[in-house]
This record gives sequence, structure tokens and C-alpha cells, in this order.
Amino acid sequence: MIWRAAGFQTSQLCDNGIPPEEKLRIIFQMHNDSRVDRVTRFMPFWLMWRIWKSGNGLVFNHTRTEFQTTVEMALNDTKEWLDNTMTNEQQNGNRNAAPSRNTKWSPPGRDKLKCNYDASHHEGNTVSGLGWILRNSQGTVIECGMGKFQGRMTTEEAECSALIWAIQASYGFGHKKVIFEGDNQTITRMINTK
Repeated sequence: MIWRAAGFQTSQLCDNGIPPEEKLRIIFQMHNDSRVDRVTRFMPFWLMWRIWKSGNGLVFNHTRTEFQTTVEMALNDTKEWLDNTMTNEQQNGNRNAAPSRNTKWSPPGRDKLKCNYDASHHEGNTVSGLGWILRNSQGTVIECGMGKFQGRMTTEEAECSALIWAIQASYGFGHKKVIFEGDNQTITRMINTK
């Protein structure tokens, strides 16, 4: 019902005979289809997140979320994500960033983890975003997170905030042998020359 309310074809997504892996493959195929508008391509991921949160709310807090509310919140999340990620690329042109889309992720050593972090910066009191992902040497995601912040004046200050958040989260989860990697060359240069 929730997928149909969000405007997705439900014949395959709601078919109990189709394994979950195949359903995810269908969602990823749609996500990679450039003929589909961006909101529709990204919304399934946010919808799954909101379904998960609604389930947790029911189990742990005994609160029910109407399916229409879940769809509306997923749509808002999707639009906010796209607005923040697109605005950063358009406004800043990522002048200090390495060409991360063209570089391949390199794994850490066998006994270490790698944490990639990034920030979407908007000056002053405009909301900015950050994200980090922690992976092992096989590329398996161990932990990940994202957040919002305000009040950073420069891209470098925003990137440092993302790095600090990533360090605190990684250590908070008990991971001590972690390599941190961001795409801002200025920050990387400053840290590596100290």
C-alpha cells in the first residue's frame, strides 16, 4: 500500500514470490535510469528509511505513523537531500575538491577500516549537511551516518566539522584503527603536514 501511495509500480515490489535481493535490484535499476526524474530515482531509499523508522516507532515507542505521513516525510527527505547536494555542486563548483567521481575507492589495510567523510557547505546560518561511511578492507559498510549543522563560514570549516563528527562517531562505535579520507585537498594537505 505504501509503495503504491508513493506512486511506484507495486506488481514486483509487493510480490511475495520475488526475493528481497531482486526487489533491491529493481530499485537500483530505476535509480540508475536517467530517463526517470531525480526525485523518483532517489525516493525509494528515503521511503525505505522512513518505513524502517516507522517500524521502530511502533515497536519501541508504540506510536503508529499513517502511511500517507510516511510517504510525505520520505518525499520531503528526498527533496531536502537533492536540494542540499545539488546546491553544493552548483554554488561552489567544488573548487577545493579532488575529482572524487573519477577516482576509485582504495581499501585500507587488512587490519584497518577506512572512513570517508564529506560536507555540503552553505555559508552562515543556512543549514549544511555532512556524511561519513566506515568500510572494511573488502568495502563492506560497517557504520555510516549523516547530519545537519549551521554557522560555518568556509568550506574548510564545514569539512573539518564533518571530519570531527566522523572521528567521534567511529571512536564512539569502538573503532580505533581507522584511516580518515575526505575530498577537500586543502584540509588533507593541512592535516598531513602537521
